Amino acid sequence: MFLLLPTPGEAKRLGRQMKMRPDWDEIKFNVMREVVMAKFTQNPDLYQRLLATGNATLFSD
Repeated sequence: MFLLLPTPGEAKRLGRQMKMRPDWDEIKFNVMREVVMAKFTQNPDLYQRLLATGNATLFSD
C-alpha cells in the first residue's frame, strides 16, 4: 500500500493513521535500525555516499 503512494509525505500521513502495536515504543529503535541497515546494504551507491560523509554529523529538519 505505502509503496504505491506518490510521495514520502503521503506515506507519512497514511502511517500516522495506522494503529500502532502496543509494544512499539519498546521495539521501534531496533526495527528502524534494521530498516536503515537494509537500505544501505542493498544499495551500494547509497552506502558509498554514506561512507563519504566521514565523521560528519547527519541530521534532518
